[in-house]
Amino acid sequence: MFSAIDIDHLVLICSSLETSQAFYTQVLGARPERRLDSPSLLQLRFGSALIDLVPRSDQPLGLNMAHFCLNIAAKDEASVLQHLEQHGVHHEGFSEKYGARGYSRSIYIYDPDGNQVELKLLSRQQQSGQ
Repeated sequence: MFSAIDIDHLVLICSSLETSQAFYTQVLGARPERRLDSPSLLQLRFGSALIDLVPRSDQPLGLNMAHFCLNIAAKDEASVLQHLEQHGVHHEGFSEKYGARGYSRSIYIYDPDGNQVELKLLSRQQQSGQ
C-alpha cells in the first residue's frame, strides 16, 4: 500500500515549444527549469510541480512522452510492487527518474483507459521538502 502526496509533473505534447513556453511563462507565470535536446524536452517550474513540454512528432509515442506523475509515500519499493500485483496491475519495475523534487525511484503503470501513470516513490527527505 502507499499514500498519495501530490502531482510531480505533467507531460504536454505541443506543436511549438516556443509558443507553448511563451504561454506557460508569460500568461501563467511558470519559470524555465531545464532544456534537453535528446529527447527534445523543455521543463517549466509551476509552483512545486513541473510542466514538461515535448514537441509533436509523426513518430509513435514512446515511454515518458505522454503521461502524468504522482508522488507517493510507501515503506519501500517491495510494498508498492506487492500492492500493484495484488490488483493485477502490469509494470516493468522501478527505475531512477528526474522530477520536480529531483531524482527518485519511479514505476510506470497504465490506467484502464491506457493512460500512462508514473508513480514516484519519494524519500523521507523529499516528502518533508528538504
